[in-house]
Amino acid sequence: MSKNGFGQLYRKLSSKMLDLVVTPHVLGDVPTEVPAPATDQQAQKKVVCYVLQNHSRSNALVVDGETRRLNLPAALDPMQLGASTEKASVLFLQQQDDSNLLSSPPHTFPPRLLRLIEALEKNPELDIELIPVTVLWGRDPEKEDSWFKLLFTDTWSTPSKMKQLVNIGLHGRQSYLEFHETQSLRALVEHAQQTHPNLSPATYIISTLNDYLDAQREVVLGPDLSDRRNVMQGLIKSPDVQAAIRNESIRSKISVDQAEHRAIGYLNEIVSDYSHSTVRFADKALTRLWTQLYDGVEVHNFSTVRELAKDYEIVYTPCHRSHIDYLLLSYVIYRRGLMVPYIAAGDNLNMPFVGQILRGGGAFFIRRTFRGNALYTTVFKEYLYSVLSRNTPLEYFIEGGRSRTGRLLPPKTGMLAMTVHSHLRGKSKPIVFVPTYIGYERLMEGATYVGEMSGKPKEAESIFGLVKTLRKIERVFGKVHLNFGEPVFLDAQTAWRRGHQN
Repeated sequence: MSKNGFGQLYRKLSSKMLDLVVTPHVLGDVPTEVPAPATDQQAQKKVVCYVLQNHSRSNALVVDGETRRLNLPAALDPMQLGASTEKASVLFLQQQDDSNLLSSPPHTFPPRLLRLIEALEKNPELDIELIPVTVLWGRDPEKEDSWFKLLFTDTWSTPSKMKQLVNIGLHGRQSYLEFHETQSLRALVEHAQQTHPNLSPATYIISTLNDYLDAQREVVLGPDLSDRRNVMQGLIKSPDVQAAIRNESIRSKISVDQAEHRAIGYLNEIVSDYSHSTVRFADKALTRLWTQLYDGVEVHNFSTVRELAKDYEIVYTPCHRSHIDYLLLSYVIYRRGLMVPYIAAGDNLNMPFVGQILRGGGAFFIRRTFRGNALYTTVFKEYLYSVLSRNTPLEYFIEGGRSRTGRLLPPKTGMLAMTVHSHLRGKSKPIVFVPTYIGYERLMEGATYVGEMSGKPKEAESIFGLVKTLRKIERVFGKVHLNFGEPVFLDAQTAWRRGHQN
């Protein structure tokens, strides 16, 4: 058997084994405008090459299996480049030995990339269509204080061979694959030569594609987050918070240490503690809940949100009629492949046990009023700025509380003003607000609202009230309609450009 024949047999056997444990979920759109295979009589003008960020045979096999299933040019089929041939149509941006910082040789370019660029020089009629691909085993932003997540879940770090094997075993049914927008290699080379004449085209291309795939990875995983303790330590040391601590010391006639402990207490009260395990647990629990509670959830215009997430910091601004609102919205966003937003929740929900679960799902807590408490105001503003500066999607109800009548309430502009202020301090991404309508045929809290409108006092949130609500789970409340509305851009110039492009 020839070496090439043995390689094909190895690929087929490996693919069969992966198929037993791996069922990748394809996110987003699948490429459609790709060149057809060349005929014997006609030279191929364009060829396809799939771009993966890290060297991984298992990832390449997964991409190969999906491209064959979707009738796309197969990732592990040979790539014909004029007179030369590449063994596979896959390009790894990072080489296999780059993770070994002690023994790896000086940085070298991927040999296949150099050969592709050389092929373009020799064949002026040829172009290579690069299709960046994201492959994820699980969807967990890295948590430095969790050894289990570091070992057994796909994060921002490049997995070792052993970790990748464990990823396949544990998360084979929770693997995700996304094909991104096709890019012309010839156009990238020409742009590099025009704009960066002192750099080799390979340097520019690797940097550009790495940045692009990092941005796409962030859309699904969220930003590369540190653990809650490190976030709080960074916030307490920020210049604005330190200045507020000194002012609090003077105003309240307490020591600086006492004022700092007060600020730390506020942070403990506010800061989220996002946990992927909590989100996955909620995903399974809510799937069963919606089945029992509602006749169906109809979602409209989510494709717009998916496109915005690639380039914008999204702030979801839903109407607020039920406690189900934030659970349903986060569930829909997560199930469709985007990171759940961090949610501004009233401190009345920071109850024992319940509050910790909500924090794990991305909730951070806010007091109903900041009036008269300059230190709390500064601490909260600094935390909100840190959330936005890390490109974390955000959600808050601009009505403040829940509507008891079904009508929209007048907006409370506090969170909106702080969002604009954070944006002006220093933006990493432009901000877009996504108004979101959530309509119920029947509300779980309907009977309570009728009582309040009849003169009964409003019931405070409590564990007992939650138990009473859970007793209604077996009742059917009709359909729910979730509609993502026309986006509102904070940057007027961005909105103007989009309007004129359309």
